[in-house]
Amino acid sequence: MLKSQHLGFYKHDYLPHYDQAGLIQFVTFVLDDAAPRERLRTGMRMSNQDGERMFFRIDADLDRNRGSCLLARNEIGNVVAEEISQLGEQLIAWVVMPNHVHLLFRQPEGEMLGKTIQRIKSRSSMIINRSLGREGKLWQAGYFDRCMRDLEHVQNTIEYIHYNPVKAGLAITQLNWELSSARTFCVARAMEIIARTFHTESE
Repeated sequence: MLKSQHLGFYKHDYLPHYDQAGLIQFVTFVLDDAAPRERLRTGMRMSNQDGERMFFRIDADLDRNRGSCLLARNEIGNVVAEEISQLGEQLIAWVVMPNHVHLLFRQPEGEMLGKTIQRIKSRSSMIINRSLGREGKLWQAGYFDRCMRDLEHVQNTIEYIHYNPVKAGLAITQLNWELSSARTFCVARAMEIIARTFHTESE
């Protein structure tokens, strides 16, 4: 069976991406009305540490719950959570916020990163639009991705994902937010994925 050709570093719609099997990827995508597109794109196309700092500023702005915040409704957020779960054993951590989503997962062999995110967005959009009796775009085009450098980077990102609802003032503790992997997070399974990833890289 032929496998998809991974793209490595590339740009799409002016945003930088790194598409490579076996990497642990931190991905964020947002509702169409969550934030001005140009501001998001300007921040996301910055590189390295400057880009990471800009991302955290943008994420703090998203945490002010701008736009329709449709995902705050459990029946809507659960649709997205169900699509996220299709990542299966590659999935490490996730959270569905009122107007954006954070994912941490190991990119499988044979499927480009953009295809994985597009599948989640397109399926959830179709189901949510149908349930609300609406048409049109649900998600803003594109996504932000950053590959994990090492174990510490992964651990910090897991904490960031799970703590996001608390930081945004939506929950008292990580476990109070239902649309998150915090309640069911398995350290042993996450460590197995992490060890496999960085062991492979060191060979």
